[in-house]
Amino acid sequence: MRRTAPGVQWRPVIAGGALAALVTIAGGVASTAAGIGPLGALSVPAGIAAGGFLAGRLARSAGLLQGGMVAVLWIAAEALGDIASPPAAADPVADLALVVLSDIFRISLGAAFGWLGQGRVLRG
Repeated sequence: MRRTAPGVQWRPVIAGGALAALVTIAGGVASTAAGIGPLGALSVPAGIAAGGFLAGRLARSAGLLQGGMVAVLWIAAEALGDIASPPAAADPVADLALVVLSDIFRISLGAAFGWLGQGRVLRG
């Protein structure tokens, strides 16, 4: 018996992406308003985690995939922003390594929270 791979459920992924953007913007604004700018850097992982969780919760199946796709959506949007105004890298190899590692972290974070949002762990 062959199992088929689950598909991406775009409504939960887009809803999770929207929540990720809202949490990130709100976290950045709040940290700037409070005068603690460096904590604003935590708003991106918090946004991806919240968006991944929501996507996993809304999805009918494969919360891990849906949460990971929220992070992929985030990375794609961020890349489009970088195309419009690319940062000047002093060391392109180190910059590439940092981008790859941060993307791996973001996809893992979104996938983990999507899995948690699926509810199997939370329901027991």
